[in-house]
Order: sequence, then C-alpha cells, then structure tokens
Amino acid sequence: MDRSEYCAQVLSHLRRLSRQEREAVRAELEEHMEDHVCAQVDLGYDPQKAEARTSAAMGGPAEVGREM
Repeated sequence: MDRSEYCAQVLSHLRRLSRQEREAVRAELEEHMEDHVCAQVDLGYDPQKAEARTSAAMGGPAEVGREM
C-alpha cells in the first residue's frame, strides 16, 4: 500500500473533520511517513522496501484512524 492509499484509509475513519483539518492531518501523516522512509533508505533499504517497512511500522490504517 502506498502512502496516498494509507493516508486515505486513515482519514476514512476521521469523519468529523473539516476539509481544512483533513488536509492538515493528511499532510502531517505524509510528512511523518516521508521522514521514516528517508531514515530507512539511509540505513540501506531500497526505496520500495523502505515504503513497505514504513507502512508496517505505522500500524494498520484502521487502528491509526480510530486512535486519532
């Protein structure tokens, strides 16, 4: 699952947000994930593997959405 899909799934669990709040949450999630991917690449993982490891480290999007 790519970052965009992951963020969309998280946001689907946040029903009471305004459009502006939703975009702020999306931007924050994407920035956090980008930082994590970059750290994984710095450790020697190829970008695709780094993306997969990042998604796994974040936890399931449904769980993350409920916790938010």
